[in-house]
Amino acid sequence: MTVIRKGTLSLAMASSLLALLAAGCGESGPVFYAVTGKVTLKDGTPIKSGFVIFHPDLKKGNKGRETSTGTIRDGAYTLKSGMNDGCPPGTYKVSVEAAMEVDEKNPYATKWLAHEKYVHPDKSQLTAVVVESPEAGRYDFKLDPHPKAKKR
Repeated sequence: MTVIRKGTLSLAMASSLLALLAAGCGESGPVFYAVTGKVTLKDGTPIKSGFVIFHPDLKKGNKGRETSTGTIRDGAYTLKSGMNDGCPPGTYKVSVEAAMEVDEKNPYATKWLAHEKYVHPDKSQLTAVVVESPEAGRYDFKLDPHPKAKKR
């Protein structure tokens, strides 16, 4: 008759559970590639502040469910996907919210730094393909300026 002590059984079960968990945390998880770029107006003026958002392009085979976002500071941005640095590989529609808050008491009072068409990913006509080893400038965007208000 084999005698198994209670502590030995618990240790064996805990070891097995840890082995299963470790096997699930291997290289099979999602891949994220660094995405950094510059956002300027077409004349080269850096966008002072705003956001860049990469939306998975389902029509181009990107079945991702999460957007990747970056905050623009003096023309430069770096993407994050949730808690992860970078962005999964694939094709994306890109939207850019390039505006400054001009009255902290009124969040609707903004000064647009680029044309508002870039806010909607289907209207912006901006796209990006995220790859492991991007060439310089791959994730840079040159935007049209915001149309000036017509004088009456």
